[in-house]
Amino acid sequence: MGTDDSAIVYDAFAEDLQRLRISAGNVSYSAIAERVAAAREARGANASAARVARSTVYDAFQPGRRRVDADLIADIALALGESDAEAAGWRARSLERHLVDRGEPTPNGPDPLIPRLRAALIVAIMAAAVFMNLFGGTIAVKLQLPLFLDMAGTALVAFVFGPWHAVAVAVATNTLGAITSSPETIVFALVNVVGALIWGYGMRRYGRTWGRLLLLTVAVALACTLVSVPLNVLMYSGMGHASNAYVIAMEAASGIVPAVFSVGFLVSIVDKVIATLVAVILARWVARLELVPRAPWRAAPRG
Repeated sequence: MGTDDSAIVYDAFAEDLQRLRISAGNVSYSAIAERVAAAREARGANASAARVARSTVYDAFQPGRRRVDADLIADIALALGESDAEAAGWRARSLERHLVDRGEPTPNGPDPLIPRLRAALIVAIMAAAVFMNLFGGTIAVKLQLPLFLDMAGTALVAFVFGPWHAVAVAVATNTLGAITSSPETIVFALVNVVGALIWGYGMRRYGRTWGRLLLLTVAVALACTLVSVPLNVLMYSGMGHASNAYVIAMEAASGIVPAVFSVGFLVSIVDKVIATLVAVILARWVARLELVPRAPWRAAPRG
């Protein structure tokens, strides 16, 4: 049996639409149907014509479909908080899938290539982010800096593509680091993953102003420290970093764990602020490619 290319293309679209629903607060399909009906009535439709069944809304989010009502998709996007322009973009994307189903070219070129090119660009940017992490970490080690510099790429991907793409970058970074440096590096993937999740999920809600973005970065620093300190104490007796001299200076007064935490948290704040600034600079450029429909970066402060 041959592969249904139109269904595969719609699967990617349905996944994006589902991510939009979840990021909007995991809105129920019934609530979406009610919002769509209310919006249609506000535009002048009568109650009967405005009504949409919950099952119809549910079906729009399901993979494997060949066709979907483009106007309904736009109304769903509006119901989930998208702007009029963004809803129009969703409608245009759904229409492109109709053209794929008929084997027709889109106004901007052969549509079947677009998802593949988009996927290839996303993978390339994620690979570059892994390299950024490894390069930064290598520089910190070679120069004996009391920093880590190994999460800027994770932050970039979290800002532009969301938390789970960033988790993939985090795991890949520490896996390659374990191969090229020391095997125990893989354990610290937990630290990188925690940062990826908090940056990715927190960006949309807490990244609207520079003050909130700074607080989000401090939250990442704190969470990463809480995860890394037990690992550092268990594996290296608290002496696994270039900041060892500061730990030793504080150990006599407060004990090894408080000393490692205090020093680690301060180092992590500086480290994550640097990572955030680098990610912000690069995300401004990457976000222009519009590779995903609802990037966390849209919530980022401007200026």
